[in-house]
Amino acid sequence: MPDPEFEKLLELCSKWTNDDAEYIFDCSLKDDAPDDVKKAFEKLKKMQKEYDDAGILV
Repeated sequence: MPDPEFEKLLELCSKWTNDDAEYIFDCSLKDDAPDDVKKAFEKLKKMQKEYDDAGILV
């Protein structure tokens, strides 16, 4: 189970991603995404990689 920060980041970033891939982590951000969303998306992808490496399914 992901922590609350992960859930918040996922919700924020999902509003700013293009639907150009099957999984949100493979999507690109919209061109007009604010800098804080770009930073949050990078953090979200890093957290997802850590979950994957630990074998935690999200």
